[in-house]
Amino acid sequence: MNSGRLMLKAPPPSEVEAATTIQAHWRGFMVRRTRPLEKLQIIYEVRQGLKDHMRVLAEPAQYESLCSDPKQRLRWSECAMALLLRLDSVQGAHADVRDIRKLVTKEVIAFQEIIDSTSKDASSGKQIKSRDARVPFQNLYFTLQQEGWIFVSANHLFNQQ
Repeated sequence: MNSGRLMLKAPPPSEVEAATTIQAHWRGFMVRRTRPLEKLQIIYEVRQGLKDHMRVLAEPAQYESLCSDPKQRLRWSECAMALLLRLDSVQGAHADVRDIRKLVTKEVIAFQEIIDSTSKDASSGKQIKSRDARVPFQNLYFTLQQEGWIFVSANHLFNQQ
């Protein structure tokens, strides 16, 4: 029932085209399976929460009350632990998600160390000056820069390596 017309068949794709098609399908499957954007959203929310906590704690009056009141230190320490637990809930199969999670985890741990250092300041009887309240946060960003991270803006970090 071929009424005299020739049926032309398309030539098979080259190896490069076939490999490109397979890779594109594989990447799409992996993105749907691992859902990295959902995990990055959780990490972003944790980082925003950390920035909010740091902004509040950078106020000299709040920092002085943290140094003088053990209940305040406990409350702030629990906030930091809640952020860490939220980060631990993110299971990143994607390499970029793991790297970003590690970075934010380092930031939260550094924040927790700042809170712990206030208890040492309070136990030693060291007087906290208002201008000293911002120094721990500057040290946090300096430490992260020494490890090779570049601060492009408040929300974006890039590894130099």
